[in-house]
Parts: sequence; C-alpha cells; structure tokens
Amino acid sequence: MPLAPPHLTRQKLKGLTISGSEDVHVPDIKADTSDDETSNERRPLTALKGKKRSREYETSPDKPKKVARNTSDSPVFSDTSKVTVLTSRKKEDGSRKYDKKFFCFYCSKSFSKMARHLKSMHISVPEVEKAFSCPKGSKERKMQLSLLLNKGNRAHNNQVIKKGTGTVVPRRQPTQHTKADDFVHCINCEGYYKRQSLWRHMKRCYLSQTVKGLKKGTSRVQALCRYAEPVPDNVNVHFWNLVQNMHEDKITSIVKKEKYILKLGEHLFNRHGHDKTKHEYIRQKMRETARLVLQGQEDGSLKTMRDFIVPSNFPKVIRAVQNVAGMNEETNTYRTPSLALKLGHNLKKIASIMECEAMMEEGEELLNNARVFKKLCDTKWSECVSSTALRNLHESKWNTPQLLPVADDIRKMHQHIDLKREELLKNLENKPNKKSWSDLSKQTLCEVILFNRRREGEVSIMTLHGFITRDSDPSNTDVDLALTELEKKLCNYFQRVEIRGKRGRKVPILLTPKMVTSMELLVKTRQKCDILDDNAYMFARPQALTYFRGSDVIRQIALNCGAKNPAALSSTKLRKHVATMSKVLNLKDNEMDDLANFMGHDIRVHREYYRLPEGTLQLAKVSKVLMALEKGQLSPFKGKNLDEIHIDPEEKMIEDSDAMDSENEDPDLLSSKTSEKTLRTNTYLQCWHGCPRKRERERKTNINGRKQNNKHSITFKSMLTCQCCQCLFHININFSPILSLEGSKKQKTKQRNTDAIASTSTGLKGQKRPWTALEVEAVEKTLMDNIETGKVPGKAQCTKCIEASPEALQERDWKGIKFYVKNRIDSLRRESCKRK
Repeated sequence: MPLAPPHLTRQKLKGLTISGSEDVHVPDIKADTSDDETSNERRPLTALKGKKRSREYETSPDKPKKVARNTSDSPVFSDTSKVTVLTSRKKEDGSRKYDKKFFCFYCSKSFSKMARHLKSMHISVPEVEKAFSCPKGSKERKMQLSLLLNKGNRAHNNQVIKKGTGTVVPRRQPTQHTKADDFVHCINCEGYYKRQSLWRHMKRCYLSQTVKGLKKGTSRVQALCRYAEPVPDNVNVHFWNLVQNMHEDKITSIVKKEKYILKLGEHLFNRHGHDKTKHEYIRQKMRETARLVLQGQEDGSLKTMRDFIVPSNFPKVIRAVQNVAGMNEETNTYRTPSLALKLGHNLKKIASIMECEAMMEEGEELLNNARVFKKLCDTKWSECVSSTALRNLHESKWNTPQLLPVADDIRKMHQHIDLKREELLKNLENKPNKKSWSDLSKQTLCEVILFNRRREGEVSIMTLHGFITRDSDPSNTDVDLALTELEKKLCNYFQRVEIRGKRGRKVPILLTPKMVTSMELLVKTRQKCDILDDNAYMFARPQALTYFRGSDVIRQIALNCGAKNPAALSSTKLRKHVATMSKVLNLKDNEMDDLANFMGHDIRVHREYYRLPEGTLQLAKVSKVLMALEKGQLSPFKGKNLDEIHIDPEEKMIEDSDAMDSENEDPDLLSSKTSEKTLRTNTYLQCWHGCPRKRERERKTNINGRKQNNKHSITFKSMLTCQCCQCLFHININFSPILSLEGSKKQKTKQRNTDAIASTSTGLKGQKRPWTALEVEAVEKTLMDNIETGKVPGKAQCTKCIEASPEALQERDWKGIKFYVKNRIDSLRRESCKRK
C-alpha cells in the first residue's frame, strides 16, 4: 500500500505554503476537484453554443438528461478504454505540427491562444485580473497563466474520464498512443503527467508546495496526487480515499471500474471504516475479488462481476476460483487454499448485495440470478471448492515443528532492552529527533508486549488518549482487605491501561515504572520529533499516520539480543509459553479463568490452543497409558490421573509369578501387609451414601490376628451395615502399611445386625509373605524420600536399597521393594484425598 498521508486531502491542501514568490496564486483544490465544484462564474460544458470543435476534442453538444441511479452492471467510474490521449502530430515534411488546444476553465471552450482568450473574455475574473496585473514577461505572470491553463485542461479531463469517452489533454503530448490510465494530475500545478515521470516533475514543479509529512518516493507521490482525482457519483468520499491508497496496477483498475466490487468494499467500510486498522483488510477483500474478475477476463467467458452471478456460468466461476487459488488437478491440492475459501465468501456477499439492490429497484432478472446463485453455492460450493481447500489447510499443519521460546532467550531479550533503555532515554532528552524517538518507541513497544504477553497488534494500536487517561489512582481500601501485603505493594507498583483487544474485548496492560517513564517522555517529545497531530497512536511513526508494527520490532530485537532461537520469540509463541508454564503451577479453575481473561481470550480457547503442544501432550501423557497397557500394569494405577502415573520406559515386562501376583493383586490388600509388630491405626467409617460413623479409638492389633482388643477382627477392607440406609460402611485406615490381614485365607463373615464386619481375603493364587519390621525399617532407611515425595523408585534405586541392607532384605528382590514403596504411596494418596 502506498504510504500516502491521508491527512493531505483536498480540504487540507488549501492554503499550504508554496516555495517561491508570495504573490503566486495557490489553487483552491477543493473548488477545482471536479466540474460539479467549480467557480460560480464557470458555465457548464453542456450549455455551450457556437462552432463545432475539432474532432479530437469533440464532446456531446446536447444537454445531458437527468441521470437516474445506475442499476446496470456499468462501472461507477467509467471505463477509460474508450478514452484517448492527445498525441503530437507531424506535417508532411516531417516537422512538428503545433496544433495543440487548451480548454478554458470558465467557458470550457478550446483555444490555441489561451492567454489572448482570457484577456479578451474573462478579464473581470479576479484570478485573471491578478495574472495580467503582473509585469509582462515576468515569472509570476507566466506562472499564473500556466496555472489557469492547467485548471481548464484538468476540468475537461475529469469530465472525459467520468463519461468514459473523449480525448484528454496532457501537459506534454506523447509521440505514441498511450492509455489514459497512465496519466495523473499533479497536485500542485494541476498539469496532466505520466505516472512514471510524475516524481521527477514534482521535484522541479514551479508551484511545488511544502507539505509537512510528505516523504520522498515515487509511489507516495502518485498516491498523493490520486487524492486530487474526482470522486465517482454515489460513492462515499472517505471510502474513495481508501480505494485511492491502493497500489496502482491492473487489479486496482478493475476495482475502480467494477460497480459491485466497490459495493462490497463500501459494505465492509460501513461496518469497519471507523477502525483505521481495518482499512487494509477492506482493500485486500476488494483486490481478492478483482483478481477473480481478471482471471475470468483472461479465460474469455466472464467479463464483469455481474457475469459471475449468472447461474449458467456457475461451472466457469468454479474453474476461475480454482485457477486463482492454484488448483493442481493431479494432486488435488490448492497452492493457496485459504484464497479459495475467501473468494467463496466474497461471491456470496456480492450476490446478497445484488439481491438487495434488485429488490429495491425491482430488477427481476438480477433478483432471480442472485437467489439461484446463492442456492447453488449452498449446494455445490462445498463439494467443488471448500472441502478440498479445508482438507489442504488441515493437512498442511501436520508434522510442523512447534517452537516455544526458552527461558534463557527471554532473559537475554529482557536484559538487552534494559541495557538499551537508559541510553535511548538520554539521547531523546538531550537531542530530540526522529531517530531517537523511533528507537525508544520500538524498545518500549517490545518491552510492553514481552512483559504482558499481549498480542502485538493490540499493543501497536494503543492510542495516545488511552495512555494519557489511564487510571493511576490507588486501589480501593475495601478491596485491599482481600489482598496480601505483597499484592498491595504490586498494586502500587504497576499502572494499568485498558485497550481494545480481539473481537472488541477490553484487555488490560500492566506497565512498570520504567515503562511509564519511557512512554511519558515519548508523549512529551512528540511535536519536536515530527509526529503528526492527526496521528492518534501511542507508538506512532514520524511524518506518517501509521504506527510501528510489533511483529517487526520483536523480530529485529530478537536478532540483536543474541538469542539462540530468535524465530521462537514472537508474540504468539510468547503467549503459548505463558499458558504452557501456567500448567506447571496447577492453577485452580477460577485462577485459570482470570489468566485467560487477562490474555484476552476465552477459557476454551486457552485450553485448546494455548496449552502444551499436541505432540508433547501425546508423547508425555498419553504414552503412559499405552505403556501401562503394554506391560499389563494398568490395575496398579486405578483411580489416578495421568500426572500420577510413573512408568520407566526402559523397564522390562514382569515375568516371574511373584511379581505377576503383586501386579494383579488389589492395591489395598498389597498395601496392608504388615510385620509382627503391634501398630496403632486410625479408622474412619463412612457408608457409600455418605453417612458418617463415629471415629473409633486407637487400638492395638495383633499382626497374626490371634488376639485383638476389639470385638471384631479388623481388616483393611471391611463392610459395616449403616443404620440409616441399610448399606455397608467402608473403613479407611490411615496406617503405616505393616498392618497385615488376618492370614491369606478366604474368609467372609456376614452378620445381619449393625456393626457386622465382613472380612475378605484376596483370593489370589499363592501365599504372600508379610513384611517384617526389620525389612520395613531397611526400606524406609533408604527409600523414605520416595515415599514422602510420591515418586516410585526405579530398578537402580531398589538395587541400591538391597545393597545397603543385604541381611534384612536378602529374601526380597528389587521388584518386591518397588511395589512395596508404590503401595505405600498409593495408600497415603487415597487417605489424603478422602480427608479433603
């Protein structure tokens, strides 16, 4: 997009200072834009009477009829293919023929001697009188007369372009046939020059205006001059300025000529025109559709946008869309699948616009075509275009590397910004200029994005008004009662700015005191550093109405800070990084909601797109379940989540009978194997419906089960009958798992009265040898840290435990020790969960 300053409109170009004599007349561009806005003394071209003009200047002498609203597919801005450019001619002897005629600005007639005509016919006009009041032969007189001559030619050229037929008069006649689209009016002297040489003319233009904020460059010059072109009928002036900012090429020419492409752009402008950041989006939508029209014209079957909506042309439309999107029939893939989807949406919107226009103007044929085309799109578009495009988009994301920034690179970036900040602050304070302002603005922009993990586009468009009106008052004293001392200090340390986020959300930005200092200095020195008053952005570009883009700034600083992987330091990846690291914190649901709101998205989006990468999740989490199934060890992990499962991928599958029995045995029974030592246990009784029972006192239990103080024998799993609901109590025991079951027999005692106790055995094959107190002491001596931290030991740790106490553990192998520790951990976790 050419960076033509939009503030240099016709309304603001009036009265700009001119380098040269003070007596030089400054053209009132607002009054001279088109034939509808000319001086009151100027008579319309259609009202002229008199001798017929020469052929090359011929225009219709008849008075035009009142033009009704354009309901056909004719362009809003007439096609210039029938417009010719006046060229120089030669005599029979080969010499130049000087027969060029100029058009009078006041009577619209053509004359070879314009100065003589103005003096004899319009000397009473103040501008003409002022021109002839200058000394004859002086520079000022030539300048004023040349300006009047150019104004007349420009008025004639604008009318010819609007009508679409006739001959335009350039300032310098070309020797060969040239298209009218290759010429544009100079915004200073109003002469008609070629686009390619316009920048050269403006350097030496005798009416060169000193425009503050105008940068050098060919495209900027052309864009500036395009603002002086006439606005087509029934087109919003502000929307037309948006169109004029496009790069001048074939696509832009189609956009200006196609009525319904402009209607589509105007429809989007009415919705999003208030947001200047969406103007590029509107231009892009129009250019996408114009590319489709250009493809249809090259195919030879679809000439205008209206031809695309004809139902009989639907197969041709499909083919044109496939060609524009780069369809490869052999592989059935699109080069740009997203473009195919976008074109489908654009065509449906244009069909809806045509349908509304036809309903208002009673165009039956257009109404029927639009409705049938929409039905065809609903039925066939997905089959012919969308399904393949969506499949290509999804498959293109497979096996793509997912980079996340590492902490070391982020630290280097922060250090680089901190080192540069002090230097840039001194430079801007001592010598305010564009370069120092831009450097500090970029550094501050990057720092704000990096600290807040905010989308770069949201911070880039922060407004100056939003920063100045930020709420810097201390927090409410009533709210402080709910905060800790640290949180109160943080509230006084940071300042908060609210900006517009995605989908219009209000999102906050936290600023440190150093950021606030830098931004206040930027605000203070804006005028000294050529920041335009019309530029409303906080991080504005000097001499422009745009802003610094955060993505470009982060990319540049990431390369300069010495990061190992600068490609991973982007705003999107930084946002994913903080969401991934938040998973380590194991935040609660309400805390996760607060984090998602601060990041500016919904909790569903946070979980789906900003968590651990899908590949990492599958490798690290789901693989545990697959390995447990492979090893046949799923039963020990009953009731656990994925984070609590610990499996050694190098561990071999269990083959001996003792290990298999340990694996298949109920974890509750395995954890209750005890020594012959007397233990104190605490029991908690609760039925399956939640009815509580009083906590029983601590009692001593004989390991062998021969003598017990209680009336009934107590096992790890017992069932008692509840008096309330007649269901069974479940006894949970907080124990040091050297409590044994009463033998390994199969017992089941049933009593119908209350406090009936059922004692069941494991029913497993083979006798299980209980752990002795000496063995338990030996294991706890070496592996007590694993029990407390909940980490199941591996083979190496179990082997070291046996080597540390060879006499006590001579009857145990490493697998038995591992499962003993594991059962201890499981029982402690179950008990802690039930107490919660």
